[in-house]
Amino acid sequence: MLIDTHAHLEMREFNDDRDDVIKRAKGAGVEYIVTIGTTVESCRDAVMLADNYDFIYAAIGIHPHEAKDILHPAYEILRHFAQHKKVVAYGEIGLDYYRNLSPPDVQRDALRRQLRLAREHARAELAMVARAHEFERAGDRAQRLVDLDDEAIDACGHAVWSCTKDLPPRCYARQAAAGKKNGHPKVPVQCCYD
Repeated sequence: MLIDTHAHLEMREFNDDRDDVIKRAKGAGVEYIVTIGTTVESCRDAVMLADNYDFIYAAIGIHPHEAKDILHPAYEILRHFAQHKKVVAYGEIGLDYYRNLSPPDVQRDALRRQLRLAREHARAELAMVARAHEFERAGDRAQRLVDLDDEAIDACGHAVWSCTKDLPPRCYARQAAAGKKNGHPKVPVQCCYD
């Protein structure tokens, strides 16, 4: 079974050929797609797209690059989207200091707020897709990421950390232990290296 867990089909770059792209994915054997919003607007579009296809699901969240532009109502809107039956994850949220398009303290605040939302709407099948990219470069210690991981685990039972080579091993151990405790014997962990 092929599942595309990180698509951005809601992006305007697909406006001209979105249906064709989706048909090609199905034709190539992709059975499920998770399209990931990165702004309030793209989260809305991801949820609407998921509504139109039985095999497409949505992840909602504000990307760390966009953290500087978050207005307070955004969190209420995400809270509303999280109730939708086709929303399966909070993401793509986290820390991304590689391009540093939002100040680190603003990224951390946005991540913590979204972790609180995830905790509020925790359900067994809800995952967390988080970025932790170049966090050491901006002076964050590994302990901060472990603390954030603890918040993610407490929020929804498991987290998926993406795009880091500096992820502390304790995060993996904590996820595995929490997953077993919360009835998730196989905790999804994604670690890719940029």
